[in-house]
Formats: sequence, C-alpha cells, structure tokens
Amino acid sequence: MLYYWKKKSSFLRKNKFPYKVLQFVLIPKNMDFLNKNIVLRLQKMIDSGFEKEVYELFKNNILNIKFQSMNCIGYSQMWDFINKKITYNEMFEKIFFATKKLVKKQMTWIRSWKNLYFLSSEDLEDAKYKILKVLEKNIYIM
Repeated sequence: MLYYWKKKSSFLRKNKFPYKVLQFVLIPKNMDFLNKNIVLRLQKMIDSGFEKEVYELFKNNILNIKFQSMNCIGYSQMWDFINKKITYNEMFEKIFFATKKLVKKQMTWIRSWKNLYFLSSEDLEDAKYKILKVLEKNIYIM
C-alpha cells in the first residue's frame, strides 16, 4: 500500500492534474447564526445520549482521562460533569466555547486556501445559484 501511494504522489508531482478543480466552502456570515447552530448541535449531542456514552466508556475502562482522545471536544468536560466537578451549565458552556475556538481555527485555515468560492451557509438557495453560475462559467453544465 505504501509503495502505491509513493508512486501515485510522485506521479502527481511530475504531471499536472488533468482536471480543473473548483472548490466551494460554506461559511456563515453572521456569528449569531453560527453560535445558534453550535448550541443546537451540542444540545442534540447531549439529547442523543452523550453523557451515557462517556460514562460507559469510563466505567468499562475503555477511556481514561490521560488518553489523547480526551482532547476531543466534550469528553473531558462531560467527565468533569459526571464526577460533579462542574455543573451542567458549566459543562455546556465549556463545550460551547471549545467548539467555537475550533471553528475559528478551521475558518482561519480555510480562508488561507487559494481559489475558493465562498458561499453563505445562511442562504442555501443563493449558494446553489452561485455554484450553478460558476459551473456554467467554467463550461461544466449548459
């Protein structure tokens, strides 16, 4: 497998990629919209049994507070809540702010890419219209 990937990446370095690549990214223009979606996603995660999942992982010795996987957003905060080190509201707030911090890093990273078409995630009809316009302009559809 490693041989295959080395050979393929070598080929791509020596030869121009034969296709024109169009990259689109959905980014919220309004931070309130983003924050509301983070809260909704977090509430859905908790309502879907995240507390029980974390509890079971620790109870069955599958997860340990020292594991690298505990750096994933939500696990250490939920564990602190389960062990009564923090309140539910503190846990929720800590997960919310950790998620916001990650989103900010991801958006900064994405903005550094070249040749991207930025679309608003708040207006998907407009985003669809803009994608179709770009595709028409680049003769992908007629």
